[in-house]
Amino acid sequence: MAVNDSEASCNDLFRLALLSFSMKLNWQTSDWVSCLHAAEACLQAPARVDPRLAQVLIRPASLLEDALLQEGIAAATFWSHAIPLAAGIGGSHELAEVALTKTIGRAEARPRTALFRGLLADIRNAFSSVVPDMEKEIASGRQALQMRWHREGQPLLGGLEAWTEPGILVDEAAVIAVYPALGGGGAAHLVYNSVRVEAVAVDPDSDLPEVMRLAWLLSQLNLDLPRYSENVQPNRLPLVGGLAMIPVVLSVAAQTGESAMETRIAQAVEAWVGSGDETPAQIETLKEWWESYRALRPAWATALPALDQLLP
Repeated sequence: MAVNDSEASCNDLFRLALLSFSMKLNWQTSDWVSCLHAAEACLQAPARVDPRLAQVLIRPASLLEDALLQEGIAAATFWSHAIPLAAGIGGSHELAEVALTKTIGRAEARPRTALFRGLLADIRNAFSSVVPDMEKEIASGRQALQMRWHREGQPLLGGLEAWTEPGILVDEAAVIAVYPALGGGGAAHLVYNSVRVEAVAVDPDSDLPEVMRLAWLLSQLNLDLPRYSENVQPNRLPLVGGLAMIPVVLSVAAQTGESAMETRIAQAVEAWVGSGDETPAQIETLKEWWESYRALRPAWATALPALDQLLP
């Protein structure tokens, strides 16, 4: 198959990027992040959660969700702050206070802190009853993921700028290894320059190894910069940015052309973003957007809003 000038240029940039780019990763573990990650998973995808955890976490997680609804607090916003904040906070009172303050402001947070302190503590107690020594439980998985990252991860990241543009990646980020409640999962926290990723010892899908998932998560952390985000609906930025980076990561990982890209995009969307009623439409839109992007290679600040407008 003939290689066009754009792809040849991209391959040259890819080789240069491998030699020049390095992202500093600060690896962490946190009981709090693991238990909140598992609790959120119970609410979003209960059928996929480790049955031992689902049995004990579904009630306290649901009670927290109900309390957020009753208090008029956006649940998605609360979780988006509480989970990454938990990496640096040890107590339930402080976590409740800070997460609520970030979500609804200090004045509104104060009278609600005691309620949510208790609800968060109940989640942690339930998690600890099943996973009493989280560090020990995830040690082998974390070690395996770190070793693979050192071998394979940096080259993946190095190639991303060739498919996007220089400066799209952060120089440093925190990676929070969490208990594998889903058998493979994670999320990017753009505001906190961190990602969480399940510490699985063996890839659940050999076609989509966890090193690729981690590269995909890290690739999103700079997308909240104004030059990328100002023309994207704020509440849709995580979805739009996450989808946009999927074919980029897949292309870097393959480096063998686009023959299987459509199938791989569908697999990655379902495995990394999740499956719902809008997933088929998202997949088709993403395929069309990627083909247009590859042909025209617009600035990333133009490409992201275009995808936002196309998505359902």
